[in-house]
Amino acid sequence: NAAERTIQNAITNDAIHTGATVAGPNQGAKFHLAHLPSDAVTSKDYGKMVGAAVKTHAVDMEANKTYVISKIHTTAGENVINGVGKVGKAIDDKADIFRDSDTTDTAMTGAVSLEVGDVVVVGAAAVANGDLTVIEFKEVLTGDHAFKAGDSYVITSLGSGSGAVTTSGTNDASAIARAVTGINNGDTLVLGQRFTVDANASKAQLAHINALTEGMTFTGGTNTLTKDIEAIQALVNTARVQAGAQYAAMESAVNYTTDLTAQYELGYNTVNDVNFSMETAHLAKNQILQQAATAMLAQANSGQQGLLQLIS
Repeated sequence: NAAERTIQNAITNDAIHTGATVAGPNQGAKFHLAHLPSDAVTSKDYGKMVGAAVKTHAVDMEANKTYVISKIHTTAGENVINGVGKVGKAIDDKADIFRDSDTTDTAMTGAVSLEVGDVVVVGAAAVANGDLTVIEFKEVLTGDHAFKAGDSYVITSLGSGSGAVTTSGTNDASAIARAVTGINNGDTLVLGQRFTVDANASKAQLAHINALTEGMTFTGGTNTLTKDIEAIQALVNTARVQAGAQYAAMESAVNYTTDLTAQYELGYNTVNDVNFSMETAHLAKNQILQQAATAMLAQANSGQQGLLQLIS
């Protein structure tokens, strides 16, 4: 019915997700969640790219994707944006560039040279590999398995990484340190360590933590799962309110229709009562005429009988 469809539509929407599509763990089911309770105990590769994450100039920077520059083979003016350098100009013409050290989400402008760690957000047109001759880059993971600002996570494996946190390198531990308050320079990551990505993490910080390549794995923290559950509860509550409103509207329509029916029946009975009275009057009139005719006929017959008696 309408109420059930309203609840299902509210539950299956992507209100708790970002992006046009989300490949959740139970995609296609009625409850399309980004996280399930099992995520708290089952490792989920947040930030880990499938296959080789480091790409060279032999491939395009695809449209509408984000990349982190991992290596620059030579400078020689080629990596200057807003200038004549082939690489820098090609990227600048088709992408926004964010510096890793910046805490704001303002794209770089002016004659600035690209650096290792810069974040490149490609627009509607790809940057052709022929223009990327001196750099290597890592694709930034997006979608359901991406780290999100304000969510908490637990380290379940360190992969090939040593776990040493340094801000001078570009390893995974350094990326985590820059996006998480409480993990500082020189700290060592350990298995089972819990952390929360800063709610105000910049675009560049989120890009780095979502371009992890050292094979580290994580599970969703308690507050991440709690937020998903609360989001679903909010959707269900909204659906219940909408269903209740629809039920009230239907009940009002039924009551209104019932009232109209009662009024129609009353009018119909009133009309029929008037007709009954009229027909009763007609019946009385016809009975009087019939009785008068009978009396006149009887009187006429009586006169003929008297005449016969006189003759006889």
